[in-house]
Amino acid sequence: MHIITAQFELVSPMFIAGYTNQNQDDYLTIRPTAVKGALRFWWRALVYPALRQQSANAQDALKKLHKAEAALFGSAASDNSNSGQSLVMLRIPENAQIKDTVKAAEDVSDKGAGLSKYSGCQYLLGMGLYNFKTKLQRAYLNVGTSFSLQLAFKPAVTPEQIAQVKQALLAFGLLGSLGSRARKGFGSVQLLAWTEDQQPLAVPLTKQDYKTAVAELFNQGQRLQELPPFTAFSAYAMADISLSDKTATAAINSVGEKQQRYRGYGEGSKGPHLVSGKPALQLFTDDHDNMLRILQQNAKPVQPRRLVFGIPHNVRFSDNKGSVSIELAQKNQTRRASPLFVHVHRFGQEYVAVQSLLAAEFFPDLAEVKYKGKAYPATAIDWSVITDYLTLPVYQGAQAQADGFTAREAIFKGSLA
Repeated sequence: MHIITAQFELVSPMFIAGYTNQNQDDYLTIRPTAVKGALRFWWRALVYPALRQQSANAQDALKKLHKAEAALFGSAASDNSNSGQSLVMLRIPENAQIKDTVKAAEDVSDKGAGLSKYSGCQYLLGMGLYNFKTKLQRAYLNVGTSFSLQLAFKPAVTPEQIAQVKQALLAFGLLGSLGSRARKGFGSVQLLAWTEDQQPLAVPLTKQDYKTAVAELFNQGQRLQELPPFTAFSAYAMADISLSDKTATAAINSVGEKQQRYRGYGEGSKGPHLVSGKPALQLFTDDHDNMLRILQQNAKPVQPRRLVFGIPHNVRFSDNKGSVSIELAQKNQTRRASPLFVHVHRFGQEYVAVQSLLAAEFFPDLAEVKYKGKAYPATAIDWSVITDYLTLPVYQGAQAQADGFTAREAIFKGSLA
């Protein structure tokens, strides 16, 4: 039986449920189903561009993709007698230990990562994981937690399928994350070593080797000259090493502070508006003013430009003016995950924040967006809102300015950059 083994390390705190998640302080573990789900995600992202090139249209390519995925990873139901059977068996021989779980109350202790102490981390954690009154809401697996995977392939697997899984596993180990807020920099995993039938495979250990390996993954999508119908590599993707710091917490905090400053309108009824104690840039005053008109005048909504960062998008006004909740109005679909991925990677004592944009069709056909419970037709997304955030050396607001990612190192420049 063909076997691939891989050793991983967590390079940022991971908010993930254990096998029994009865309370926030359970002993946390990494479940095979979570890893397999991540591998399937990266497999789809990598395989789709080639299938689209071989197909007359996107619909035909999607049918081929679903058929290939079911054949490799199994499916829930099918007319085929082999339905549900995967050609890849995944297990986790070495998992997180009890010592790796940090309880919510331990976050600011010597054992924890200290996420609660930093405004940028608080911002990226969001309301589900952080509360300003009660602080961190859940336990997490700490930086340095190690785990291993074993992938065993059944005899019916083809060499092409094995190669595809290897590429997905590599993408997972270079760009991937697990758990809540996985696209915000938390739960980042790093491939340390891997073997194929006990033969060592190459791992990019230096920053330059890492950039080369990631660029090769993105280059596979170059052939796709249209936005994919789901999150996948294409000519419209891009990736940067945005910044580096001495700890994962510091790197995530820096990303969070810059993103909050870039997106935020600020608070303050007296004097200048502030974002985390700094003058607000107010780069999106039109978003703010349009949402305020909904509250005060019951005006017809104008779709916020910042919606490109993901849905739901909740706009809260200070001075008790109220709030506007924005979500998709599709049946069984109110969310649209962010196309921006933040991943932390370690090179010795240096932790880098890698930000990737995997642009795709943002809305389903005939989509509607719901504002305070009332639906309106969705309009086109402005991708420059994210590309400016990633690439501008200075964010120039009307009353203030702030540095962008001035030390960014481009890995892959797509058509949107």
